[in-house]
Amino acid sequence: MKRTNLLRGFGVVGCLALTLVWAMLALSGGALADPPQGGEHDHGGGGGGGGGGGDDVPVLFDVTTLMGSDIQIIGFIDPEDGVVVPGAQCLITVGPVEGRADKSTVLVNRPSAALQMDFLTALTECSFTEGTIYCGGTIQIGEKNSGAWFVFFFQALGLDGGPVSYRLDADAEILSDGGNTFPRGEPVGDGYTVCLTNLEVSVDTGPHHNGCEHTFPGPDDPGEVFAIIRLDRIQ
Repeated sequence: MKRTNLLRGFGVVGCLALTLVWAMLALSGGALADPPQGGEHDHGGGGGGGGGGGDDVPVLFDVTTLMGSDIQIIGFIDPEDGVVVPGAQCLITVGPVEGRADKSTVLVNRPSAALQMDFLTALTECSFTEGTIYCGGTIQIGEKNSGAWFVFFFQALGLDGGPVSYRLDADAEILSDGGNTFPRGEPVGDGYTVCLTNLEVSVDTGPHHNGCEHTFPGPDDPGEVFAIIRLDRIQ
């Protein structure tokens, strides 16, 4: 599994340091609620809708991932102007995805994100392959009393070769640029850094025996699985 040394061994404790690194790279050019219900996990939930800031003005973010993260947001599905990139079965515009905030979550599904998650290749019994880009899923990032969470819904092939609806859950640590509340407290131009650990892939709907389910890192995994997502407020 390819990974830069920047992320190796940091865990949530190193999230603040990585946030500072992110800020320096940018300069050089280089609220609490329960999550929506769904599935059988404690991390997050499915469904949900977008929201806005104030009465009518939405709160919007550019959503990107730090290079070296085990989750890479490649871009978003764009059937009109997108192109097919290697490993994708859909038309994608490469670049930041747009997320929008409600009172306690940031939702990314209009347009839907395209993610690359090569760490799934550790599940050799299923058809996860390096470089595969998972299209059309929904990303949610939110907070609840016991902590922050992340969930991504996507489809992949199951053990019988047919499509399986999966979900990827993770524990999250959300750091505000200005120390303000998530997800609507930061002004335009600032945002949040979201550090993800304890990633878990599982079957979302349908028979669980047809899918690969695993928590990363597991006892046989070669190292930590970690990702950093950046939410930069654009409106």
